[in-house]
Amino acid sequence: MKKILKWIGFTFGGLIVVLVLFYLVIHISTERRLNKIYTLEIADFEVSFDPLTIERGRHFADNVFLCGACHGMDYSGQIELDDPLFGRLVFPNITEIKDEYSNAELERLIRYGIKRDGKPAVLMPSFEYTHLSDPDMEAIIAYIKNLPAVENDLPETKLGPLARIFLGLGVFEHFISAEDIDHYAERPPAPEPGPTAEYGKYLASTCQTCHGPGYSGGKGPGEPPDMPIATNITAHRETGIGLWSIDDFYRAMREGIRPNGEKLDEFMPYLNFRGMTDMELDALWAFLQSLEPREFGNR
Repeated sequence: MKKILKWIGFTFGGLIVVLVLFYLVIHISTERRLNKIYTLEIADFEVSFDPLTIERGRHFADNVFLCGACHGMDYSGQIELDDPLFGRLVFPNITEIKDEYSNAELERLIRYGIKRDGKPAVLMPSFEYTHLSDPDMEAIIAYIKNLPAVENDLPETKLGPLARIFLGLGVFEHFISAEDIDHYAERPPAPEPGPTAEYGKYLASTCQTCHGPGYSGGKGPGEPPDMPIATNITAHRETGIGLWSIDDFYRAMREGIRPNGEKLDEFMPYLNFRGMTDMELDALWAFLQSLEPREFGNR
């Protein structure tokens, strides 16, 4: 019996050592990634603060690319999650840092997910914005720079052991966008605004965060258990929007109501999307209809 107990003790002790070493490797590797310095430089530039430019920037930031969904409708930031195991995820107060950043530094943050100090921003979905045209980017920056200051003292993001393990194992999608983007790739020319599938694709990048790169929905990697499951917005007839009409689409985007009369989950930001113009919704509809129909859950 003593030998058995001794063997169990050695086995349990060895397992503990292996787990400690595993987490130590994970911690070191994630710490390196979180503190990596990116040397990408962007020449500074001026933006116009005329009312039309600022309003265009507001429209894109509020109604199309949903900056307020993470940073709060007044852009003063918010604590997204505070859990002992997972950690503390905080979306910063943009109204507090906007004057610290130059226009070029703001573009680098938005387009490439790189902070002023050269370190990567956590949970910044720059993969959605890296394709934006210079005029649209400049309009968004003009709007951000024109925001009134809102006092909101927030702590910093701090990853717990579970978040580090998920990050180290590659469970998360786009947790560090700076790693996913080719910082030196030539951007394709922006499509001409109009009710076309091409322009709809330009606008639809923000949909990928929830609905996946293939727009077919499903549970995203690393999402919390209580996170609503994104639906399929391809034209798949059984599991997507293949049987919807364009009027059904308008109603969903403007009123948050499905064709069967059910209310969309409140996580779907239709209150923001209802500010999109008819032309933009027509373009978005044309793009979604152009996608290859995929069964639900293929992301």
